[in-house]
Amino acid sequence: MKIIHVIFSFAPDGAETMLVDILNIQAKIARVKLIIINGIYNSELIKTIDKKVGIHYINRNPGSRNLLKVIHFNYLISKENPDIIHFHNHNGIKLLFIKRSSKTCLTIHSVNKPIDFLGRYDKLFSISNSVKNDIENRSSLPSVTIFNGIDLAKIKIKEACPPGKIFKIVVVSRLFHEVKGQHILLSAIDCLINKTRISNITVDLIGEGPSLKYLQELSILYKIEKYINFLGLQDRESIYNTLKNYDLLIQPSIYEGFGLTIVEAMVAKITVLASNTDGPSEIIQGDKFGFLFENGDPQSCAEAIKAIMLEQNSKELCAKRDRACEYANKTYSIQNTTNAYMREYALLIQ
Repeated sequence: MKIIHVIFSFAPDGAETMLVDILNIQAKIARVKLIIINGIYNSELIKTIDKKVGIHYINRNPGSRNLLKVIHFNYLISKENPDIIHFHNHNGIKLLFIKRSSKTCLTIHSVNKPIDFLGRYDKLFSISNSVKNDIENRSSLPSVTIFNGIDLAKIKIKEACPPGKIFKIVVVSRLFHEVKGQHILLSAIDCLINKTRISNITVDLIGEGPSLKYLQELSILYKIEKYINFLGLQDRESIYNTLKNYDLLIQPSIYEGFGLTIVEAMVAKITVLASNTDGPSEIIQGDKFGFLFENGDPQSCAEAIKAIMLEQNSKELCAKRDRACEYANKTYSIQNTTNAYMREYALLIQ
């Protein structure tokens, strides 16, 4: 089987890092290529792709209508004549003029994505049931749910820690507060430190993005800057090795189609707190595998953090972490994800 994955950019975000794992597994059993449309890609992330995967760079400027770049893209597709063209941006198919006998599919990576162009794909995939329901409610188009997955064996597991130490919180996300909601967490930390007088706490924000300056200024405004650490972008190996050092992972997203970092924390046996939106709620399942707070509500977030701190070493919370780890290992393996895609490809071309 010949497969071409098409993505606009290749920065170290959730969709791109998971795509690396899919490419590497598929390369063992199929002929796989990757086309990156825009001239935006992370060289270190590219290095993690198996050498068997052919990579083509169109180097288009984002949003450009340069016809030569479109012709180049279609030339590559025509030359390869793949069985499957797998897009990872909703409007990627508008660049495709020559598909011959190829079948096209799209993975929808979040809720609230535009529904333009979706009807032009032969098959749609959703990364969660939340995304599936969102798409079907707004477009009436069916999609197949294939959960995102991770390489479970690479994540180090947290061991029991004695009480009385600093309570360490981590957020792993692009610094884009309008979507990822880091400002809500900072407001919650303000409540804990300046109103509740809880001081044995630190927050590490891992990631980069356009909200860095705003969030730094907000931490200064709240007078909590000595508790907040902006650690910048880190590769997955570093994150997988250090997750075990934290007591709590928080995902305060305004909206989120899945929540890969939630799954990673569950595998590492880290307690998880997330806003009760879409994908995170689906993963955590109420209070079964973690905790939820009211989306957009700093006070609700602060109260949840305080409650978790009080019971962090209780038998009940330890048992919840064990259940979460077992569930994540069974449900969110990257091998399961890749196998599901390969089955759907086969159905498309039969």
